[in-house]
Amino acid sequence: MNAPDLSTELGSDDPERRRQAVRSLLALQEEGLADMIMGALGDSSWRVRKEAVAVAVELAESAALIGPLVQAISQGENVGLRNAALDVLEQLGPTAGRELLNALPTVPEHARKFVVEALGEAGGGQVVAELSRVSACGEPNLAAEAIEALARIGGADAELAIRARLSDDDPFLRMAALEGLNRLAARVPWEELKDLLDDRLVRRVAL
Repeated sequence: MNAPDLSTELGSDDPERRRQAVRSLLALQEEGLADMIMGALGDSSWRVRKEAVAVAVELAESAALIGPLVQAISQGENVGLRNAALDVLEQLGPTAGRELLNALPTVPEHARKFVVEALGEAGGGQVVAELSRVSACGEPNLAAEAIEALARIGGADAELAIRARLSDDDPFLRMAALEGLNRLAARVPWEELKDLLDDRLVRRVAL
């Protein structure tokens, strides 16, 4: 099918016809491909969105989708689109890292945690350095997301950044740091753990 035919199918009232049309986008090499994929990622049917995620992962670079995907996780009007775009970015991993890093300082405050979450699958020295900085910011929810992302990446620098949060004033972040280190099976010196045993909120995890 050509672009006009696929566009018609994507507007069908039948979710199965829309899903099949999304799959057919893999063979389309025409202008408007990115818009059709992004539209499908925001479809009302989860089956259509799931198909669109698979197509978007395959065509992300050739269809120049990474920028629109970052924009999609920055909006809050269509939660299905945001979640589907986040799924794609996480599967793209390092391929999306640079654009995610560039977007982090400029996206709306409510969207920063989604960018941080996606960065947890990107990895690399620059990503670890930025996530380490975010883990020390004054926003507990965002900092905790950064700690979790660092734990997914792993490595000596990520572990060091997480260990630094064991002495944070916020017990929520101390707990996040302990759980991150536990996930990494890290060896933590007694000196960094002993004071946590007096904290009822984190004692169990510290032990």
